[in-house]
Amino acid sequence: MKAITNPTKLPKFLVCNEIPERDWSWNKHLPKPWTKGEIVKVQPAETQKHDPTYDHIHPRVKPYTDEEFRERFVRIIRKDSEGKWTLKQVGEWCQFDLLKSIKKV
Repeated sequence: MKAITNPTKLPKFLVCNEIPERDWSWNKHLPKPWTKGEIVKVQPAETQKHDPTYDHIHPRVKPYTDEEFRERFVRIIRKDSEGKWTLKQVGEWCQFDLLKSIKKV
């Protein structure tokens, strides 16, 4: 999926596609692995920026600017094992698709 960098056009929900399960060997080692079809909430536009907390660890690596961060990543909220929206994480835009509505006739 192409990144949505305009804050007014951010969707409320996204759906995870098959890329994490198919291409990311490390996905199975995560505390809660990504699964195809999982619906996630997009965090508000003001939180969609780089977190400089750990930038001091690698001083030779140039940190992301907020614009670079928004072009590659999106901050989302996932459901925990109890079904509550509590897991705040960062995902790549390539692993998500827009949620499509199904119209019943």
